[in-house]
Amino acid sequence: MNGRALAEFSAALAAAELWLPVALEQISDEAAEKLSFLRVADSLVLLAALAQLRWDRPPATPMLASRLAEFAPKLTAVQLGVALRALSRLPLAAACERGAAQRSLLQAVATVRLPGERSAPLGAADAAALAELCGALRHLRAEPPPRLVAHLAAVLPAASSAAAMRTLERDHRRALAKLADASREWAGVR
Repeated sequence: MNGRALAEFSAALAAAELWLPVALEQISDEAAEKLSFLRVADSLVLLAALAQLRWDRPPATPMLASRLAEFAPKLTAVQLGVALRALSRLPLAAACERGAAQRSLLQAVATVRLPGERSAPLGAADAAALAELCGALRHLRAEPPPRLVAHLAAVLPAASSAAAMRTLERDHRRALAKLADASREWAGVR
């Protein structure tokens, strides 16, 4: 299978919540074999799918984590969120090279372009992307960059007013609630 097929097959297994050890073993082996040919997006999908299914076996998951760490500065906020969430579910992958992959992804969070940074109201897609990143940081119990905390403080009051909340879709309201929880936690308010 090529990289895209591996990513699609693993994503299909994860979406269906099918835990098939033989198939997961084959995916892992092929991913490790073809790592240098995988696109970053395929590596991300593979790691996220294996994390969803809790398949943390060498050599694939540590190698995929290292591959994503190589490209950490070029990843978007949502990609960083997905990668960090995957590492939180895969202890072996997170510990590879003494945690270097996780450290480089966390360092990239400090410089990534934050969703909603240049647009006035925080739209549904931006809120969901920001919620993914904040959720991953909270799951890892990682210290958020001050820039992210300040950004949340700036965008949340306008987006979460009672009048505005009534007009939003459920998923948008849910993402804003996750952001508000993260903001309160990081501000020390419980």
